[in-house]
Amino acid sequence: MKCKHCEQPMKKKKRPVSVSFTHTIYACECGHEEHHKIERTELTDAHKRKIHFEHIKAHFDTVDEGIIKEKTTHVFDTSCGIWGCSSLRDTFELFEKIQLHEAKHFVDLGSGDGRITMLASLFTNAHGIEGDKTMHKLGETAHKTLKKQIPALNRCTLVHGNYEEHDMGKFDIFYTYNDHHWSEKFEQQLKKTNGTLLAFKNIFEPKHLKKGKTIWIGQTPVVTYRLT
Repeated sequence: MKCKHCEQPMKKKKRPVSVSFTHTIYACECGHEEHHKIERTELTDAHKRKIHFEHIKAHFDTVDEGIIKEKTTHVFDTSCGIWGCSSLRDTFELFEKIQLHEAKHFVDLGSGDGRITMLASLFTNAHGIEGDKTMHKLGETAHKTLKKQIPALNRCTLVHGNYEEHDMGKFDIFYTYNDHHWSEKFEQQLKKTNGTLLAFKNIFEPKHLKKGKTIWIGQTPVVTYRLT
């Protein structure tokens, strides 16, 4: 493809978040740009997930900027323990790698502001359970805003409560960035689900679950546990 103005070859350009995701941008060395509409048939499920991921990430990048201004750190105490957010880009890469779209129902155990649960809902039905009321409300607010733009987020459910008191029977993928050891009773409950646990960084290792392989996303380990 050549530029209409200078006849120089045009190459596909990385699209900024501010530009509509329904167009592909081409640019020449002189700086001229052309926006070409993407036909609907070109938008595969994987492509849509990446587009929606960028919307979610942009939203929470703004949220994180506010957190840093207020608290000067991304890690802080809540009524239910320490909160630290998982990297959205690393987690999205993890979900692609494990082919999360093949799972039936994902659950985030301690979902904080809901960002990981919303990310998971781009792939499958997703449930987030958070004990801290303030963090849960932040998640609900973000979910209400983002699902107007991203229909897949209607598969996301955020619940306020203690996840150790919830029935885990309908879930097959469990996610945690835990800040404490679980009770033996809860680990035994998980073993009955015949699912898979993904432990982000695995700082507090489960004591009664059998460790599986470690998936490395960049420099971040995610340890798997087969729940049988």
